[in-house]
Amino acid sequence: MVETLKWLFTAELLGLAVAPIVYAAFPNLADRGWGFAKPVGLLLVGFGVWILSYFGILPNSPWAWWLVTLLIAAPGLVFAIRHGPELRRFVRAKWPLLVVGEALFIGFFLVWVLVKSYDPAISGTEKPMDFMLLNASAHATAAPPEDAWLSGHPVAYYYFGYWMFGGLAQASGVQTSVAFNLSIALIAGMAAAAIFSLVAALVRRDGGSMRSSLLVGAAGAGLLLVVSSLAGWWELLAHIGVGSDGFYDWLGIENLDLRGDPASWRPDEYWWWWRASRIINTFAPGGAQLDFTIQEFPFFSLLLGDLHPHLMSIPFVLTGLGAVLNIHASARLWGFGWLLRHKTSALLLVLVTGAVGFINAWDIAFLAAVLLGAVTLKVHRERMGSLAGAALRAASPLILIGVIGVIAFSPFYFGTLSSQIQWPPIGPAAVGTRPIHLFTVWGLLLLLPAALVVTMIIRSLRPHANWLWAVLSEVTPPTPRPSLSPWLLAMVAVLLPYLVWTIGHLEFNEGAATIDLFTRLLTAGPLAVAVVVLLVTVAHRAKQGAADGVQFVLLISMMAVYLIYGAELLFVHDLFGNRMNTVFKFYYQAWIILAAASAYGLFYWTALHKALHGWPLAISRTGGVLATVLLVGSLYYPVAAVASKTDDFSGPMTLDGLAYLESGASSERSAINWLKENAESGDRIVEAVDGSYTDHGRIAASTGLPTILAWPGHQRQWRGGSDLFDGRESEVERFYTTDDVQVADSILKRYGVTYVIVGQRERARYPSLFIEKFDTLGSRAFEEDSLIIYRVQEGGVDD
Repeated sequence: MVETLKWLFTAELLGLAVAPIVYAAFPNLADRGWGFAKPVGLLLVGFGVWILSYFGILPNSPWAWWLVTLLIAAPGLVFAIRHGPELRRFVRAKWPLLVVGEALFIGFFLVWVLVKSYDPAISGTEKPMDFMLLNASAHATAAPPEDAWLSGHPVAYYYFGYWMFGGLAQASGVQTSVAFNLSIALIAGMAAAAIFSLVAALVRRDGGSMRSSLLVGAAGAGLLLVVSSLAGWWELLAHIGVGSDGFYDWLGIENLDLRGDPASWRPDEYWWWWRASRIINTFAPGGAQLDFTIQEFPFFSLLLGDLHPHLMSIPFVLTGLGAVLNIHASARLWGFGWLLRHKTSALLLVLVTGAVGFINAWDIAFLAAVLLGAVTLKVHRERMGSLAGAALRAASPLILIGVIGVIAFSPFYFGTLSSQIQWPPIGPAAVGTRPIHLFTVWGLLLLLPAALVVTMIIRSLRPHANWLWAVLSEVTPPTPRPSLSPWLLAMVAVLLPYLVWTIGHLEFNEGAATIDLFTRLLTAGPLAVAVVVLLVTVAHRAKQGAADGVQFVLLISMMAVYLIYGAELLFVHDLFGNRMNTVFKFYYQAWIILAAASAYGLFYWTALHKALHGWPLAISRTGGVLATVLLVGSLYYPVAAVASKTDDFSGPMTLDGLAYLESGASSERSAINWLKENAESGDRIVEAVDGSYTDHGRIAASTGLPTILAWPGHQRQWRGGSDLFDGRESEVERFYTTDDVQVADSILKRYGVTYVIVGQRERARYPSLFIEKFDTLGSRAFEEDSLIIYRVQEGGVDD
């Protein structure tokens, strides 16, 4: 409890420190960006310590984090004093937004503190890797941190999220094994407040009442962080015996079979909740997997508990969307003059743009596309020229923002970042998504934005029946000057992926399973139509001068649908050689967008429902029933999955992610604690090497002390190959098994090892381990049960 309060108090202080900056940076949002204060605080302070430590000006230490916080807070305090009356008027007028936003932050934070306290173990899946990166960042004296699983080399992964949360652990004095789980809870809280701020701003901009903005903003938090895919619906039906074996065979979700056990309300199988992230699959007649993909969504990620970049990025992506909305809603003309007049907004946009790719590399292109689209629409409505001209006018200042943002983080982008992208970088997807699987993942979050579009069309049709003609008139520009038709742009957007897929398919998939063209037609076809309708509608509204929340929501919805559509045909060609990672990353970005769009769509739909009559009212009621059914179906999973993952909230409560070691590996826990207390900066260890998703490398991961090598498969992914560590695994084996002290000593010197670990894993991994040499190489610094830590003799052994 004490560590939770220290963590929460520190996060609140960071938010308060930058609150005046946020107030100045988001003048066009209803709450002036209060929901983004904590992510902005982490970004600003984290960047300050990172860049100063990189150039050797300050160390990465607790006092440095507090010093940078004070330096950032100082100008904000001056601003608050000078604008005191204005700030007081703002608080009096908008206090419900501030209170509800903060309540959502604290509420989601505490809920996930409770859940994680019954499921804290940093064990399994990607948790050891995430813990290694957190400790490597927290214990680094300067940026970049040394890779604790590849001594002598900096982290090659996008690590800024780990850097920020590791810094928060330092500043709050919370040990990293607890900070790991508190970070997950903090992400949930920050994401809830951020999407609330975004959605409430959209509602208030379109004339919604304060009550509506509060309710719809809170609904956005629920759609983002609570609502799940319809996988839980199928799990429940199979569990209680609804349907037939033939139906579940057709459904094709791996290991989901008719069980028929209505006596219990949820499946007894522990791992049943895992299947929700592995819905999309296609099997050959013989049972072979043809299309293994990953479809995590925020609730699943929070429940799984991996502190991974796609999860850490959520509140920061939402902050970026808030910054984009702030520009889109601005009354001033876009251009370099806008940047000069809104320096705080521009600088914050630079920071967010540069940072998102450092937190999760996939997000920088996505945010850049949203930014370009929104600003293009702004310029288009301001100057009423062609879309092409608007895009060119929008691009120049944005390029400057992007260049400065990348330069600010250039030590990462041009220094330590490695890529596993192969040539050619884009490949054609061999197999598409079955319609039932697409519906299972996206049923609810596509329905609500679709309801917005349909309701808008119905509303336009009622006063005048020529809405369709008004849209179709975009084909013929009203003036003789050249103009890029939205229809042409839409056609190019949807046909280009098909063209790339067609050209590359035979080369990429020679000998692979035959493409199911009918499946492609049923899934990619409707998605393509949706992209065209959304893009043309957005362009038509921009030409009419629309600058409301609807315009912004339609734009981001179109981009989300385009991400889903693109993943049907193409994949980013990484080491996996398939669309697994592409679906994973694109779907996650689309979920964030569609959660916000769905919340706004719910507002727009319900606001107009009462004014409908006749067949439009019948359509609206039918849609309401369908949305209710899908919503209820999506809520079974979070309730049942939490019960399974926490064993119905039984057992002892703790947030210490290493507490599980005390019951089965207490000597290892003691060794980890001893190293934390006694090891010095620059110390390195050696421990046994084995593959990914094992316990190997756990001492390095838990202390941040670099070892020679761990999880080589992941290293290969991070670095795009194995050139940097070829031979290391065999050298570690040789070190442990050789009886030649001089050979062993030379290996220790080569990698700068100061501590040698000899425990159960080393003995099991190397049965021919020659233990007698270790007392010659050094002295026993720690010994408990069968685990020994040797302190290597300075200068090595004598020849």
